Amino acid sequence: MPQGTTAYFISLTQVGLITLGLAFSYNSCQKVLIFKYGIHQPRPEKPGAILLFMKKQGYPNENTFIFKDSSSFFSCMRDSVFIQHVFGALPFSPGRLLIRSVDTLRDSWPGLDLIPHLKRDTLYRTDTNYSLQQLMHFLIPLTDSTSIDTANADFIVVVPWAAFLGRYNDRLFSVREAIRQNRKVVIKPLFLCIDVQQTWEIARNKNKVFEFE
Repeated sequence: MPQGTTAYFISLTQVGLITLGLAFSYNSCQKVLIFKYGIHQPRPEKPGAILLFMKKQGYPNENTFIFKDSSSFFSCMRDSVFIQHVFGALPFSPGRLLIRSVDTLRDSWPGLDLIPHLKRDTLYRTDTNYSLQQLMHFLIPLTDSTSIDTANADFIVVVPWAAFLGRYNDRLFSVREAIRQNRKVVIKPLFLCIDVQQTWEIARNKNKVFEFE
């Protein structure tokens, strides 16, 4: 994390404190930033509420996924690789392995600046233990009409976001512009909403699912 910044954390029972990739300048008044972007304390969401939020903010709801259940959610939140890319991007190679040439310690939105420069003829350092198929195992479409054709894409970019981040998501959905800047390859985005779902019925007295520190 860059010097002079502070971070928010996820507080999870049996998981502990996990650093998110969301950092603000410490000396610029966090309360003002939270008010500016409409960030609020996370709460369980319904798919309909998520879609309404996306419509109000002008975010595309195609290629949008959520975790299929609480077990899938906790599995990813326990995974150090996934956590390093939360509120950034997970770029997957043509072989659908995670590209690891991302400095998650220096970039507040890890992976996003890589997207405009992706090339077919470049050999990227990948994580052979982390594939797109592995991540997709935990996900389901937000709507019945959601689908993503990975066969014709050179690269797939997974972008985690959350309704509780309000307009801060503008920075995350800017991946669309980064993709448009790269006309040399076919890049397809997959937007992953990491909000906890009401249907999971996680007991409040047992799990503080998200908590700002």
